[in-house]
Amino acid sequence: MCVRLQVAWVKADTQTLLSIEETMISRNYRLRVSHSDANTWFLHVGKALLEDRGYYMCQVNTIPMLFRKGYLEVVVPPNIVDEKTSGDTEVGEDAPSALFCVASGYPSPTVEFRRENGLPIRMGGTNGATGKKAYLFSP
Repeated sequence: MCVRLQVAWVKADTQTLLSIEETMISRNYRLRVSHSDANTWFLHVGKALLEDRGYYMCQVNTIPMLFRKGYLEVVVPPNIVDEKTSGDTEVGEDAPSALFCVASGYPSPTVEFRRENGLPIRMGGTNGATGKKAYLFSP
C-alpha cells in the first residue's frame, strides 16, 4: 500500500492548521500556498501584520513526521502619534517645561529630543544634568 505524501503548513506557536496541499484551511485571506514542483512548497503571507509574527512549520505526513520551522518577524516602521505629542513650546529661562513625544512601531522606537542648533538640553531645572540628548522610551 502506497501512502500519498502530503504537505501541510501550520502556525506552530498556536498549533493552527493553515493548509493541506493546496487546500487552505485557514480563513485568513492574506495567506496562500503555492508550489513549483512536487517537492517545493511556499506559504505566502500577503500584507503581513504584527499578529503574523511567530513560528511557521512545513510538515510532511511521513512516519515519523518530517518538518521544518521558521520564524517570521514583522517589523512595523516608527510613527509619531501626533495627538499625544507636544508641539512648539515657549517658556521663560529656568521655568519648568515638559515635552511629550509618543511613538509607535515594532520594535518599540527610541525617541530622542535634540535642539536644531546642537546646543545641550538642560534637564531637571537649575541643578539638573546637562546633555546634548534626552532619551525617552515610547510605551
